[in-house]
Amino acid sequence: MKKTFTKLAGGIMAASMILGTAGVAAPQVFADDPATTTITTTKADEHALTVTKNAKDKGTHTYTAYQIFSADVTNSKFVNVVWGDDVTQASMNAKAADLATAIGCDVADIKTGDDVDPVKLAEKIGGLTASAKVDDGETTAYTVGTDKDKAIAVAKVLQQCVATDGTVIGDNTKVETGYYLITDTLVDSTTSGAGENIGSLSKLIITPVIEDTDVTVKSSVPEVQKKVKDINDSTEKTLSDWKDSADYDGTDVIPYQLTATLGEGLENYKNYYLAFNDTMCEGLTFNPESVKIFVDGEEVEADLFTFSSADVTDGTYKGGKKYTWEQSNILAGATKKGSTDKVEIGSGSVIVIEYTATLNDKAVSGKVGNPNEVTLKYSSNPNDDQGGTPKETPEDKNIVFTYDVDVNKYCMENGVKKDLKGAQFSLYKVIKLKDGETKPANAPTVEGITLANDEYLKKIDLDVNGAKFSAKQVDDGLYYVVEDKAPDGYNKLANPVIPFVVDAEHTDGDDPQLVQFNNQTDGFSYTVDTGLISTNVENKSGTQLPSTGGIGTTIFYIVGAAAAVTAIVLLTTRRRANKED
Repeated sequence: MKKTFTKLAGGIMAASMILGTAGVAAPQVFADDPATTTITTTKADEHALTVTKNAKDKGTHTYTAYQIFSADVTNSKFVNVVWGDDVTQASMNAKAADLATAIGCDVADIKTGDDVDPVKLAEKIGGLTASAKVDDGETTAYTVGTDKDKAIAVAKVLQQCVATDGTVIGDNTKVETGYYLITDTLVDSTTSGAGENIGSLSKLIITPVIEDTDVTVKSSVPEVQKKVKDINDSTEKTLSDWKDSADYDGTDVIPYQLTATLGEGLENYKNYYLAFNDTMCEGLTFNPESVKIFVDGEEVEADLFTFSSADVTDGTYKGGKKYTWEQSNILAGATKKGSTDKVEIGSGSVIVIEYTATLNDKAVSGKVGNPNEVTLKYSSNPNDDQGGTPKETPEDKNIVFTYDVDVNKYCMENGVKKDLKGAQFSLYKVIKLKDGETKPANAPTVEGITLANDEYLKKIDLDVNGAKFSAKQVDDGLYYVVEDKAPDGYNKLANPVIPFVVDAEHTDGDDPQLVQFNNQTDGFSYTVDTGLISTNVENKSGTQLPSTGGIGTTIFYIVGAAAAVTAIVLLTTRRRANKED
């Protein structure tokens, strides 16, 4: 029996990863000239065993090695195979039926007498996974190593067979020659706002160790981002890149984008759960009719996800809404938009959800802004047919800012500044046409404002409160305050058209902030905390004529007529005098 296993052992060792997540580096046990690759070790020889995890996996993992078979190695082949240190004959016997079922053979095929035979079992396990074997110095390819599902099933049973705590793999771990099951435990990790672990388990791994061995695992950890587009209506023709912060006015439609980039190793899952959890503050109103979904750049039908919403009753977003796009098995793929064709989803796929929203009357101006965030829930255990308990990524945040404008009318009386009621003002914003746009037919024109051919004016509503004129929810751009009428008894401004600029600087990153207002216009004050841009406009009193119908008007008529008669008399007298001369 040992001779038989010797012929197949090379096949076991030739598997780059036998029951793993893929990408495991195995020893090189054969070459074109087998004589140059002879390796001879004994059971007692020790070799370094390391595990390299996915760099994107931020979880803290414990990888444990269990020796299933112990063997000597001669000419790159296992010989003298016996049970390893971490199983017992009794533990293997207890799972004999399960092992046979997982392999797809009769129990008798892995037994000698009443006991599971380590050599027979090793042959069967190798036959499930190997892609080549070394036999008498010749390299011979064969194809029995393609049944991944059986290999996975065997690994799950072997995990139940181990009878010790195994060897925790650290930086300088050394293990004896043999055949090992490696398990993964997610111990601790950076946490998201929901307190979930960030990481995922690797597939159960079985690997030969006949020399120093580095096992590279593929733990499937997705990434998620939420972005918003930003635009200065007065200067840009096309929308800018997706960013973490933007500013908008109350009439704008705000484009948002959620992006999930799936990790490696999805081929190890039977089912892979995925859910976007998107939370918006109460100052933003979601437009459900605007939703579009893309997979690897291809638009797909919205039924890829089940959509739901719920009120947020506590925390930062109290009063806002949580929107969820959920799919129990994303590996089933998606249907191309307007077609019956399928779009595959797997390792590295990029899933994008785009939609729009608007500011509402609860939007907050200034530094606090209107935040929103997304997290991604995802399957974390490829060894569970349903993907295990979902984990949740850290939140990715963005924020939309908006600002207010105040125009304060005043006059000076005896050196004292006083509010002045009765004026009339208008506020206009310069809009630059985007590609393909035409000017609105009803765009206003204002004397004193000169526009380029690709610009037009948009009138901004003003609220009047006595001597104060206020505009809520404005954003970046070039504006004009126009005095349409001065209060009775006061002179209109010599230049009634007052330009000013809103140029806000806000940052990207994990915690976007409103930093400052750049290019501030003289005569205007800018406050970051409240987002208020304000100016004071003075009117000076002038000569006021009495109103029509009063006695004052009659007096003016009489005085004017007398002056005219006097002028005629003087002119006639002067002409006569000149003639007599």
